[in-house]
Amino acid sequence: MIVLRNVKKVYGTGKQALDGVTLGVPRGDFVFLVGGNGAGKSTLLKLLIRAETASSGVLIVAGHDLTQLPERRVPWFRQQIGIVFQDIRLFADKTIYENVAFSLQVSGAPRRGSTRDLVMEALELVGLTGDARRFPRQLSGGEQQRAAIARAIVRSPQILIADEPTANLPPDASWQIVQLLADINRRGVTTLVATHDRDVVNGLKRRVVELAGGHLVRDERHGAFGSSAAYQAVPAARTGAATVASVSGAFPVLSPVLVGAGA
Repeated sequence: MIVLRNVKKVYGTGKQALDGVTLGVPRGDFVFLVGGNGAGKSTLLKLLIRAETASSGVLIVAGHDLTQLPERRVPWFRQQIGIVFQDIRLFADKTIYENVAFSLQVSGAPRRGSTRDLVMEALELVGLTGDARRFPRQLSGGEQQRAAIARAIVRSPQILIADEPTANLPPDASWQIVQLLADINRRGVTTLVATHDRDVVNGLKRRVVELAGGHLVRDERHGAFGSSAAYQAVPAARTGAATVASVSGAFPVLSPVLVGAGA
């Protein structure tokens, strides 16, 4: 589902943000991406949604080699991924229902009569069916993040990328959010979560990938936030390539504007 082979990213300033990263994330996997400030996490996420381009290497997401993807195809590619941002980005002047429905509207509404069903199904999954007519300002921070997750999954993407989804939330709300992401993952959605939240990483005990100085320094199947276990090389890249090669059929649509609007 996601494959990186010797991916490097050097910015115009000469700063090398990623240096030879090789990583495989098979379909249905759940991965925490950890590392300190400047480790390369943000750059990696930007590469995965094609907000940045790799300087070299192979980068395959949902069967598409992003290093070869023409610029005109980028909006189409972004329609295939659900994205949850740290700063939530709900529309203040729209109800929660309208915020979630927006994801369907901008990509072309589904067949007549099904928009409401899809929106309410997403809201039910995140526990907000009773808040459909409320506005973001009427919700807590955790509830707003749940609404953002509903908008990210309303069209059933195969991949969900969450960037610091528990930032600025109290511990209870943070744990509820990560449990929700785990539930979505159990439904078959490949999930990648970048986080600084030690408690949720240690509590969930899922695969942990750590970056430091642009290098992948740790990949543990049931890892912890600050494990001192020895770095193990990533054979998953080969497995991931096989997984991607086996993917067939169409992928669900996700609007390109969601990259800037709190998918």
